Amino acid sequence: MTRTAFINLNGEIISAGEKIFAADDRLTRYGDGLFESIRAINGAIPFWQEHYERLFHGAKLLNLILPANLDANGFREQLVYLLKSNGYQNARMRFVLFRQGKGLYLPNKNEAGYLIEAVEIPENSFVLNINGLQTGLYTEHFKSCDSLSSLKTNNSLIYVLASIYRQNQKLDEVFLINQKGLICESSSANLFIVKNDELITPSDSQGCIMGVMRRIIITLAKKLNLHVSEDCIHLNDMEEASEVFITNASMGIQWVSSFRNHVYDTEKAPLINLELNKLITK
Repeated sequence: MTRTAFINLNGEIISAGEKIFAADDRLTRYGDGLFESIRAINGAIPFWQEHYERLFHGAKLLNLILPANLDANGFREQLVYLLKSNGYQNARMRFVLFRQGKGLYLPNKNEAGYLIEAVEIPENSFVLNINGLQTGLYTEHFKSCDSLSSLKTNNSLIYVLASIYRQNQKLDEVFLINQKGLICESSSANLFIVKNDELITPSDSQGCIMGVMRRIIITLAKKLNLHVSEDCIHLNDMEEASEVFITNASMGIQWVSSFRNHVYDTEKAPLINLELNKLITK
């Protein structure tokens, strides 16, 4: 018998199949808000503080007023509440923060509501992919390089279109370029390359999402005495790289085996992934 799944809407546990938004709600009409992709492992929420800091920063940029119960501890408690309500230990979670109320472009209030979803998964650690990803380049639209570009907003059209392109091209992933013509991220993750034994990831000025896992990986790489830099990544850097991998909070690290006609090995990704799993068991 299939178990009923639940969601958390503003602290209330309800059936995932219940209709909860009207046509004139701001989330429906404009995608007005932010979201966090979060991994739950063994009933706990690794890196919940970092997720909350990013959510808080994004809410401030969008003039969203957080609910009174949504301080840092309240954020974690609401995530765990949904896990326990569903009976999940390991899950991919999505925390959506949205502007409540009505209005056209101008909202009639700035108070935020929240919605949390969870999908159960079997893995209780971050698993590095056995087969490397085959990747390409998405060039039909460009990411801007401003403060909003770093946010995971509920309006994610460029990622939707890039994902459709990826599927049509029968690829595992595609990389996006910004308005300067530089590669800034993939359709679902942050980008790292290894070139001349240096680990490079696009800087925050290049329009990439400021991923929580990105921050964690940079910290772990430095602890492994790897030379890490946040810089520009040109197309020729991808062609000259010896290793490429992507990161996000749901998957951890995924290594890339090819980009166009270029083939990569994987050496540093497994080492960092090992340290990542050590970190979540502490």
